[in-house]
Amino acid sequence: MPHTQTSQSNSGAVVTPIAKVQRSDRWIVFYRLQELNIPCWCAEDGLLWVEIHCSNQAILLRSVIQQFMASRHELIDWLEHCLSTHLLQSKVNSLR
Repeated sequence: MPHTQTSQSNSGAVVTPIAKVQRSDRWIVFYRLQELNIPCWCAEDGLLWVEIHCSNQAILLRSVIQQFMASRHELIDWLEHCLSTHLLQSKVNSLR
């Protein structure tokens, strides 16, 4: 059985499998991560592996995975939260 635990590479990057993504969605996720320049590959066992080098990549990974894992309701709540945070920040900036 292949190694499926999160590990750290010699460069300090975190290497981990993304097991929760449905098999039918893995290639879509794979290509999106490639577009975002996040190193990833599909192993022979079907798992999608990613290599995260910085916090920005971790945030982007979370966003991509969330699109496939979250329910429609959760995605709407997240969008509303982001919009309200943006609007609040705009109001604070305009008061300065």
